[in-house]
Amino acid sequence: MSLTVYTGPTGNGRKPTILLNFLNIQHTLHLFPWPTPEIKKDWYLKINPSGLVPSIVDGDITMHESNAILLYLADKYDTDGNVSYIKTIDPTAYWKQVQWLFFQSTQFTNATKMLLSNKHTKTTDEHTLARTYSALEKVYSVLEDQLSKNKFINGEKFTIVDIAFICGHFRMLERVRGTEYEIKNFAEKYPDFNQWYTTSIAIKEVKKGLEKVAAAT
Repeated sequence: MSLTVYTGPTGNGRKPTILLNFLNIQHTLHLFPWPTPEIKKDWYLKINPSGLVPSIVDGDITMHESNAILLYLADKYDTDGNVSYIKTIDPTAYWKQVQWLFFQSTQFTNATKMLLSNKHTKTTDEHTLARTYSALEKVYSVLEDQLSKNKFINGEKFTIVDIAFICGHFRMLERVRGTEYEIKNFAEKYPDFNQWYTTSIAIKEVKKGLEKVAAAT
């Protein structure tokens, strides 16, 4: 039975489509037109009880949570370690990989969601905005420090960790760029992160994955 990926043009939804461009495996892409009520229907809730994207079905395996999907696909299909670290070969890098994926799905995502929420509600409260930008400063400073010492987030190799952060940052930019909620002087504040992002988003597999999902909007 082939792999089926259910996804759409959200920050998390873009992750598996990018990874699959690096993996030479047969799969079916179920790209929801966006926005869609389908993800709240019973048939899909049996796959993803949260009613979110992405989700995958791979034989008897059904998974949701985007970074768990990245780990699963990498562990099963990236057997040469082209875009991931393999636990049996380099356990230190592997567990660092897991650490950064948790950081992306928790602290980084929480900070960017605060900003998007402020934009959605048109927040002007100075205390709320200051708390939001403080949280963003914290996570981006961590990444800036990491990228001042490494070519990519988890070392010298482009991996699923980079895919996760690309998608999160891309989503934040597409929602706030050109608005009053955009992080001012971002490139000057975080030059190494900005260089990493510019380089990474130009990788052909990344571009193809982003373009593929954009077709659903």
